[in-house]
Amino acid sequence: GKVPMPRADVLVTVPVFSLLGLTDEPAVLDGYGPIPASMARNLVAGGADSFYRVLVDPRDGAPLDIGRTSYRLTKAMKQALRLRDGKCTFPGCSNHSLDNETDHLTAWAKGGTTGISNLAQLCPKHHRLKHHTRWRPTPAT
Repeated sequence: GKVPMPRADVLVTVPVFSLLGLTDEPAVLDGYGPIPASMARNLVAGGADSFYRVLVDPRDGAPLDIGRTSYRLTKAMKQALRLRDGKCTFPGCSNHSLDNETDHLTAWAKGGTTGISNLAQLCPKHHRLKHHTRWRPTPAT
């Protein structure tokens, strides 16, 4: 039989404004260093199905959205979520406890991503309510 081709993971960090063509800030090819923004755009355009998308905070590079690469949040994502929500997001609940749990608004099992826009803080009581009743939160617009 045929021997399958080995699969390589190539990690390229591209600033979002460079990816959109708004700036020419260089991208970073892991294990190599900076590459021109135009080269990074060509890499993304030619192999989008093999890329993992990781949205990072432009100030410090901390991941804010890791797509479907992981169910679990990074420490930076947990901190950003706590700063954004501040309390349980269930209507009328004001639990500011550090015990609040992170919830995927669109369930991971149904294709939801692990990103700040698809996550919310719920106190343990309301987290259980979400998973054992028909109540569902709706993302803010």
